[in-house]
Amino acid sequence: MKRFLTLSLALAAMLAAVSCQKEEQQPEKKEYDDAMSWKGKASYTVDGAGETIKAALNTNVSYTVKISYEGSEKDWITYVAPSKNANPPADESLEFIVAPFEKSKDENRTAVVSITASGMKDQGFVVIQTPKTQLRLKVTPDATRFTMDGGSMNVDIDATSTYSIAISADWITADGTLPTSGSATAKFKIAANTVKSDRDGTITFTTEGLDPQVIEVHQDAWTSNIGIKSVSDLIEFVEASNNGDYMTHDLSKWVNEDGEICLLADLDLGSITEWTPISNPSDLTLVSLYCMSSDTVRVFGPRYNSGNGVFNGNNHVISNLHIKATGDNCWSGFFGMIYGATVKNLIFDETCTMEINTEKDAGCSYGFVAAAAVASTIENVTVKGTIKKSKRTHVNYTRVFFGGLVGDAFACGTWQGDMIFKNCEFNGKCEGVSSNTVAGITPHTFGGLVGFANLQTTINESYPMGDASGTKRVKFINCTNRTDITGNVMKMGGILGWAEGGVLMDGCKNYGNVSLNAYDEDNDSATSEGRVGGILAYDNSGTVASSVESTIKDCENYGSVISLDGKSVAGGFISVMAGKKGNFTGNKVDCTVACPAGTIRGMFAGNVNTADAKLSGNLFKGYMADGYNDGSFVNKVQVTKENADTYKGKNAKDNPQYATGISFWE
Repeated sequence: MKRFLTLSLALAAMLAAVSCQKEEQQPEKKEYDDAMSWKGKASYTVDGAGETIKAALNTNVSYTVKISYEGSEKDWITYVAPSKNANPPADESLEFIVAPFEKSKDENRTAVVSITASGMKDQGFVVIQTPKTQLRLKVTPDATRFTMDGGSMNVDIDATSTYSIAISADWITADGTLPTSGSATAKFKIAANTVKSDRDGTITFTTEGLDPQVIEVHQDAWTSNIGIKSVSDLIEFVEASNNGDYMTHDLSKWVNEDGEICLLADLDLGSITEWTPISNPSDLTLVSLYCMSSDTVRVFGPRYNSGNGVFNGNNHVISNLHIKATGDNCWSGFFGMIYGATVKNLIFDETCTMEINTEKDAGCSYGFVAAAAVASTIENVTVKGTIKKSKRTHVNYTRVFFGGLVGDAFACGTWQGDMIFKNCEFNGKCEGVSSNTVAGITPHTFGGLVGFANLQTTINESYPMGDASGTKRVKFINCTNRTDITGNVMKMGGILGWAEGGVLMDGCKNYGNVSLNAYDEDNDSATSEGRVGGILAYDNSGTVASSVESTIKDCENYGSVISLDGKSVAGGFISVMAGKKGNFTGNKVDCTVACPAGTIRGMFAGNVNTADAKLSGNLFKGYMADGYNDGSFVNKVQVTKENADTYKGKNAKDNPQYATGISFWE
């Protein structure tokens, strides 16, 4: 009996297990499948009045409606949710209320309606609405420029609604009644500018719903219309400047309200076959020119009937100026001589040339800007012209100077004072300068900017000029030479050939190669004691003209310094420091110095002749070569920290104390 009960219970348990397994294997069967489909259109275009979009969604699932707006305008569609239906799937009526679209700068606005449900394909549609009024405001021109004389202007307006007009400056006024709506033309007057500065104003057009439209109005500063306007004006000006003695000529016709003589246009001088310098000197005695006055000397300056003695080029360009000197012509340049004057903002372009072939034996100077300049300022002047092959053929000459800008320049310890070159540049070409040079006489000198610079302290009793202490200098401020200069002369420098009485150089740079080919090409006689330097050939400060020292600071040379003369002295920065008071600070050299082995040469200074020279923070690096032949350097050696002392210069080796302050540029 007990065994029967046990079997019965086991069978019952088995049947129960089978019954449960069958129930798990048979899923519950749904009466309808899930469904969702949009019964409306894929897109709707609605006008500015707005409307209600109605369409059916056939579904039996829960769903979500989301509206995404393109652009800055939001919430202009309202979704009206229907009551949910149960199975089976049925059409539910969805409503979307599109608000009116009154005004817009855009053509339309767009929204995307998305209907989503888990596990179902997304449904939806696009709504595009055009505005009742499409706003438009366009004005032309959007900017305009007027000369100092002013004038009138018309503004064309393309608009779909009303607008207002605002003027920011009192020198801009309405010309008649200004429009306020629709497409029209607005007229304005621009008054003449009577101040010496540019001015700017605006005219602003504004309408609701759109960004303002602004016209920018620029007017040039007032400048005098008195000046040199044409080549014929210039010719007349030159003739007047050379009429009679220094006080006879009258240049008042060209002097404007500021006392300046201004160039008012670019000038092409190609029609002038023989150029006569402005204020061509008639007295060639040097003593009577420098810091002294002679009644027979014609110069350009404030004491010589030329206003304030200012020639303002207004950044205009001189082209096809051809300076030629032959025979006994001893002074040549755009100007002959300037004294206490200012020449500024002038460009001599690449078509200009200077060619000198003369025999005069005393006191001659040549430069594109002026033959000579005394106690004057030359500022923002650029020369791009060519010094054509030029030659001096007289053997017994004295004091002959070439410069890319000026032949010789003098400061005065009297009356006007400093001679200043500021922000000037020589960026032309040089085909060579040569002369019959003879040892023992005052040398022929060539500089990228200036040939010779000195300080004079003489006073003419007839014209007392003030303090004669000799504290003034010829100053070179931020000047640059980019021209390769070459010739057989006695002294040649990238910026200046010869400083006799103390100069100041600050921030000047030379990029041109300086090549001294010191022999006479006619009789092949060697020139003795040539001097060639990257910035300056020869400084003799402190030995003349009282006790003025040369101060040369923060200048740099990157042009090669080359000498073919075995008797010359060559220096990457300066050839010879001969003066007692030279002050050289913070200067740099990175170049190649090339001259015959055994000559006096140095990477910074060829020869420091005095222990009195002040040297600090001067650096050099580059290469030393034993010569230059057929376009190649001979035995070129790189200067290093280890061999730098060998190449500093002659006295750096023989008298090291002379070269304190000259170091290798690591």
